[in-house]
Amino acid sequence: MSRRSPGHRSVTCDDRAGGRMIAEHLIASGRTTLGLIAGDPHVSTSIDRCAGFLETREQHGFHVDPAHLVPSGFDAAAGNTAAAEILAEASGQA
Repeated sequence: MSRRSPGHRSVTCDDRAGGRMIAEHLIASGRTTLGLIAGDPHVSTSIDRCAGFLETREQHGFHVDPAHLVPSGFDAAAGNTAAAEILAEASGQA
């Protein structure tokens, strides 16, 4: 449940669409420089959300700096660490 794996049935949301929706929202809000806390790179939800986000940004002519694309765990502490890493890189303190 909430994950997909080839060859197995699953119940999940459309994570790729979710990634697209947040990118579209940020574009519509005027954001141009973004970081992405990408989640675990081996988990289908992370893979799909990131793919939808990055595809949409590229379609609109925006690039996400690879240094601002940080894999992370799903808990708040991991997200906080990843956000600090992105912000340090963006400010030149990394």
